[in-house]
Amino acid sequence: MNDKLIKDFAQADEIREFSYGRFEIVNMAGVSLGRATYQPGWKWSRHNAPIVGTDLCHTPHTGTVLIGSRRRSI
Repeated sequence: MNDKLIKDFAQADEIREFSYGRFEIVNMAGVSLGRATYQPGWKWSRHNAPIVGTDLCHTPHTGTVLIGSRRRSI
């Protein structure tokens, strides 16, 4: 079978916007793929935890950072 499936995050199946960030989701072949974009200053505990009602994200992740850096708070 040579069927090709092409999806584009520009036409995501679902878009979630929140303070300091945006998450786009495409679904294909039973798999969901997400692209997250976070602005400087974004922090899970401050910007997402209150929305989902948990201290930590409970979704399993495999991620690649294309641009940016991680800064640790002291």
